[in-house]
Amino acid sequence: VKFINNNNPNFQIFAHQSKLQTNEFLSLSVVAARRMASVLLQPLLLLQSLLVLFLLLHSGGTAAKSSAENTKRVVDRILKNYTRRTVPMEDYSLTIYLRQQWTDPRLKFNSSLVGGKTQIKLEDRIWEKIWVPDVFLRNEKKADFHSVTIPNRFMNLESSGRIWYVIKLSVTLSCEMDLKKYPLDTQMCPMMFESFGHTMDTVAFYWLQPPKRPDDRPDDLTMPQFDLREIHLKSCDLNYTTGAYPCLQMTFELKRDFGYFLIQIYIPTMLIVILSWFAFWLNIDAVPARVSLGLLTVLTITTQASGSKSSLPKVSYIKAIDVWMSACLGFVFASLLEFAVVNVYSRHGSGGGGGGGGGGRSGGRGRRAAAAGPPFPAARSRAESLLRLLRPGVDFEVPGIMGEAVAAAAAASRTG
Repeated sequence: VKFINNNNPNFQIFAHQSKLQTNEFLSLSVVAARRMASVLLQPLLLLQSLLVLFLLLHSGGTAAKSSAENTKRVVDRILKNYTRRTVPMEDYSLTIYLRQQWTDPRLKFNSSLVGGKTQIKLEDRIWEKIWVPDVFLRNEKKADFHSVTIPNRFMNLESSGRIWYVIKLSVTLSCEMDLKKYPLDTQMCPMMFESFGHTMDTVAFYWLQPPKRPDDRPDDLTMPQFDLREIHLKSCDLNYTTGAYPCLQMTFELKRDFGYFLIQIYIPTMLIVILSWFAFWLNIDAVPARVSLGLLTVLTITTQASGSKSSLPKVSYIKAIDVWMSACLGFVFASLLEFAVVNVYSRHGSGGGGGGGGGGRSGGRGRRAAAAGPPFPAARSRAESLLRLLRPGVDFEVPGIMGEAVAAAAAASRTG
């Protein structure tokens, strides 16, 4: 039997008829049909697989690109108002020479072997080969060694085994500040040296010599906003679960300098409050001038208050500068409120009394003229000069406001 695929002439299946039975013939037909179908569907399946793979790669690339863009957008939004300082002004930075001295009997030597020298300078990196105290700063936030142009540290050894070890450090230490009296405050900022792994049974800390008093410090040791008043020393030993560890504490008493705040905040706000009082000398009818002056002073005080608190931590209690700014804002707002109240009362007073309509208005004008009293001397002299020009018996009318002024001047000259 010969099976020929019309769509694919190269596909042929041969079998001997003498060896085929009916069932075998049917099974052979099914197998041939399956093979024909698989051969026909292979190109379609391959094309479909390629299409699906292309769609997956394209969607995956688009999704990855979109995800990267969204991530970058979110990070940019976070970093827009980000600052490395977690809480402003809750720490302070300084550069120190940490000098340590201890005795190690194992390092004794005979001075005659080194030319009679009682002290020798050890080579660099020797501190990695001998025992050194494990001192750390308990309230340290950040610390760096100085290594320009070489590591800024050295170690000397005396013949008795005493070691002198000096390191230059730049450290940032935490300082819990009380800002209730800011900017008239005094802060106590500590610096605590503690042993990291040795208890008081093994190591004891002592000051080599008491620190110099603030009066004895060098003249070039100054700070822009603070004045060092005193240095307090005490022990800060702390008992942990693993034992009591030695600790020494040095506390700096810092008084904030008031000169900057006097020039930048207090004097300008005082001048703004005085400027708001100029509205009291303006005419009551000068509404635009008085409103503009009042709003300008209120907005200026608000801006000053925001600027003065921009560099301060967000604390929940009231500070001294908040009281000052609130008082200044209250004064300038009261001057603006005074204009509104006076303007309302003046309008009510000018509209009352007299009959209805024109009678009331003329009566109001008459009362204002009577209350005003005689005109000013300059206006009166000009009115009298104008009246001398008028001939007797000749009717001469000046219309409008000038006519009223001339009549009032004439009445005043007669009564005078």
